[in-house]
Amino acid sequence: MKSLPPEVTTRGVFNDIALRERFLNVERVAKRVAMLPEGGASLPLMLLSYLQSLFIITPANPIPAYELANEPIEPDKFNTFDILQRARYFLDRGDLYQTLKYMNLLKGAPKVVASDWIRELRIYLETLLAARALMAHASAAGLAYSA
Repeated sequence: MKSLPPEVTTRGVFNDIALRERFLNVERVAKRVAMLPEGGASLPLMLLSYLQSLFIITPANPIPAYELANEPIEPDKFNTFDILQRARYFLDRGDLYQTLKYMNLLKGAPKVVASDWIRELRIYLETLLAARALMAHASAAGLAYSA
């Protein structure tokens, strides 16, 4: 329990449904600021980034088969839209660990937009892992005493 962040005991943890709903908002805003650097930008660049986000079409199957087959990829070649598509793909399939891996690839303003969500997902996954470890320990202890 000591390995868990202090937020877990003071305010609790968002559940996976709340994290999924919050992702939709993070994704929308991150797409709008995709061209902006982390430190901020001028108003014309902000407007250009917003307009660009309106013309991006999300493909029906964003991830090539070789990526799904766990073949090596070059994540440096992904832009913000590629990263968000992949994160959404894995989130829709319930793979929160892979979603977190992709969201950590974001850079610039999209990374800033997603940083709170990434932190909350990390806390959720750490708590889930700790809970599973405690349940396994309790089950093992129960078996040891019942035999």
